[in-house]
Amino acid sequence: MSDKVNDDKGQVALEDAEEWRRRGEVQRRRSEGQRETAEARREATAAGQVNAEAERTANEDQRRINEELRATAEEVRAAAEVARAAAAEAVAAREETRKLAEEVRQLTEQLRARDADERGAADEQRQIREEMRRTATPDGFPPGSVDD
Repeated sequence: MSDKVNDDKGQVALEDAEEWRRRGEVQRRRSEGQRETAEARREATAAGQVNAEAERTANEDQRRINEELRATAEEVRAAAEVARAAAAEAVAAREETRKLAEEVRQLTEQLRARDADERGAADEQRQIREEMRRTATPDGFPPGSVDD
């Protein structure tokens, strides 16, 4: 009977050993799973940090682009205002040029008329001198100015 008890004890010991081996295997797998989970969490955290940094960078880039667009829009508005002012000045200058051209035309007509008057007066004086030379007495006086 003692052999049977020893065999039973041996069997129980083998079963206990097998149970402990299974528990060890389960524990080892559990630990490995926990390590893998922890590694996955670290990777996820790192990826989240990279993603958050990328999002911050994208937001900063977008903010900077928006500021540049606003500044460019202001520059365009200012340039348009300058262009409008320049156009208004051009219209005023064109009107002033038209008025000056009209004034020059009138002055040119007046000068031509004065030149024609002066030429006419010069021709008249020349004719008078010519007439006086033709009709002058031998001593050079006009006819009828000296008692004969």
